[in-house]
Amino acid sequence: MEAVLNEIKIERYPAYKDSGVEWLGEIPEHWEIVRSKRLFQQRKERARDNDQQLTASQKHGIISQQEFMELEGRRVTQVEFNRDILKHIEANDFVISMRSFQGGIEYSEYSGCVSSAYIPLIPIKHVVPAYFKYLFKSDAYIKALSSTSNLVRDGQALRFENFSDVDLIIVPKEEQIAIAKFLDRKTAQIDKAIAQKEKLIELLKERRQILIHNAVTRGLNPDVPIKDSGVEWIGKIPAHWEMKRMRSIFDYIQTGTTPSTTNTNFFDGAINWFTPKDLNEEILNISERKVSQLAIQKKEIKFFPGNSILIVGIGATAGKTSYMPESSTFNQQITGFHTRGNNNKYYFYLLKDLAKVMLNTADFTTLPILNNEFFKAFILTVPPLEEQVGIVAYIQGLSSKIKRAIEQKVREIEKLKEYKATLINAAVTGKIKVSEEIKHEYSE
Repeated sequence: MEAVLNEIKIERYPAYKDSGVEWLGEIPEHWEIVRSKRLFQQRKERARDNDQQLTASQKHGIISQQEFMELEGRRVTQVEFNRDILKHIEANDFVISMRSFQGGIEYSEYSGCVSSAYIPLIPIKHVVPAYFKYLFKSDAYIKALSSTSNLVRDGQALRFENFSDVDLIIVPKEEQIAIAKFLDRKTAQIDKAIAQKEKLIELLKERRQILIHNAVTRGLNPDVPIKDSGVEWIGKIPAHWEMKRMRSIFDYIQTGTTPSTTNTNFFDGAINWFTPKDLNEEILNISERKVSQLAIQKKEIKFFPGNSILIVGIGATAGKTSYMPESSTFNQQITGFHTRGNNNKYYFYLLKDLAKVMLNTADFTTLPILNNEFFKAFILTVPPLEEQVGIVAYIQGLSSKIKRAIEQKVREIEKLKEYKATLINAAVTGKIKVSEEIKHEYSE
């Protein structure tokens, strides 16, 4: 980040004036304020026969409908669209989408057609699209756009009138080009730095998982004598470790339940009731939905002891594994495990590590199923209790260090994103001046 910051020479224009527009504040003296309609008009052309359908999204920008579906992991199907209600757009048009008040106006590099819910904008004059691409995505402009109507809420789209209510600036075209090129270069540097830090975060997570795998399957002493376990997916283990089926390790292997939904008094209480959605968290503290004491009294559900392991046993998320510190409840898609004679936290780390192995070992055709009979027969390693405790202490210490390192990288990423947003705002509104050297560099 320091290298990016140091490369920027912050300059100011020689003279400024009050724009009279709240979202812009002071602007360079030679810039002018105009109504938005003087720079852009609506494109009202219907879709053409050969237009490809495009989607305007805050996440991906304007891309083809098929590419959008693929990126979102949705099934791509051939649908015959009613082109009479679709709108044609040209490359270099801008599009007001249903969520522009959240993330700005989208720029299109493509010709095609978009939903009738979108509003295409044609640049008329004084407009360099590369510059306005940044202006319309700047935090200052988005805030101004979102304040144009108190009707802008979830499910409601912006209209052309909202766009027209936000005055814009006329910037000399040479300066628009210079600012756009400047931001292209600087944002690319920042994005590269962010990507490098995000990659490092993934590497730290991978390293944590590798070290956990080694600890729970081979112990902490690299010089200990080993033996062949006789089980292909287990491989070699320390010679003094045992192997047992889960029914011999755990005192409780129990599937959860769901209270009768016909009695609303069973829900919205104070008792945690975990579902597969909650198991996105490694440690379970609070469930999204809760049940009442009445559900316990009526034996619709029952408590499962704290310091237990929960595993999703059926469905698309089968194998997801979390640790439940406090006595709670869970639904029938989840199986709970608790042992009194071993360390539950050790077996949490081991079972989480073996999730893919269990799914590959289970016998099912279409829907992944890990039922109680499968779990009871599944074989696990059994180190001496003292080693289990030591392995847990090692993993927790390791996890704390890696967590701190990841949190530091996350903070650095947030600072870079904040700096990027600040730089864009400052450049497009004239708060900083792009140096003459940069102008000449990009005019060649």
